[in-house]
Amino acid sequence: MYVRSSLAAAALGAILLAATVATGAQTDPNDPLGLGTKLGVQSLNNSGQVGTITLFRRGAHKTLVDLSISGVPARKVELASLRRSRDCTATIARRVVFALESVRHARSRTLLAATEDSLLSGNYIVLVASQEKPSHYLACGHLYR
Repeated sequence: MYVRSSLAAAALGAILLAATVATGAQTDPNDPLGLGTKLGVQSLNNSGQVGTITLFRRGAHKTLVDLSISGVPARKVELASLRRSRDCTATIARRVVFALESVRHARSRTLLAATEDSLLSGNYIVLVASQEKPSHYLACGHLYR
């Protein structure tokens, strides 16, 4: 009986380890179960920049926005913001709802005082823009469920 229980425990451990490795690309050190909501970022204006936005709940009223962009030139710093828009092809509002941390080394992480549900309502986009010319948009990700 002891041998059977040990084998079952070992098998369960192997399954959990495999699941952790498989989701490792989207896990956050503060969210070891990888329960974040991950969405894509598309290139704008032929920038070649694409990536992901992952939202992680942080308590009842806060959300960590983790933006990862590939195709950013080395040592380049770019602006990131959250704005109201129905999608990345619609007219983009000039007013910034939340300024996000600048994209440095192809990454931006910002803790916002907003719920994940409100951010995923379909009314917001994350926009990456040139620091030198803020009206030149490089990448966009629509937040929706």
